Amino acid sequence: MAKADSVVGNPLFTVLAFISLSLWTSLPLYLLKFGGLSGSQLLLVSDWEGVVLLVPLPGVVASVYGLVTGIRVRALFIGLVPYAPLVLLGYPLAVLFLIPGISNGLFGLASAILKGGERFVVKALIVFAVGVSPWLYLVTSLFRYG
Repeated sequence: MAKADSVVGNPLFTVLAFISLSLWTSLPLYLLKFGGLSGSQLLLVSDWEGVVLLVPLPGVVASVYGLVTGIRVRALFIGLVPYAPLVLLGYPLAVLFLIPGISNGLFGLASAILKGGERFVVKALIVFAVGVSPWLYLVTSLFRYG
């Protein structure tokens, strides 16, 4: 565990996580908006965007980071910051993608709180419930209307 803690706790890991997760979350929408795609390319990128919404990869990475290191602020930012480039896309899309960003950040924060021991379990569950509720609302509304 000490080896994983030293690798994951390195600030270079945090920067690489920000960059790679930002590409994962933002590239499909940038391609849909500016790519001029058609046919099977458009379908592939649309499917990729659906996977980005349904699989909270930044939240998973933030949760693992929080469990391994216990650094709360970094775990929160690893889940939240990858959605920041979407603010440049404009009003409707930026607001839509703040919901999964905040949820994924709270997943990481809850995991980092759990690192503190048994006395923080209730706090971690509350933070997790606050984080999962908007994400579940977004996913169910996409299934309802999409």
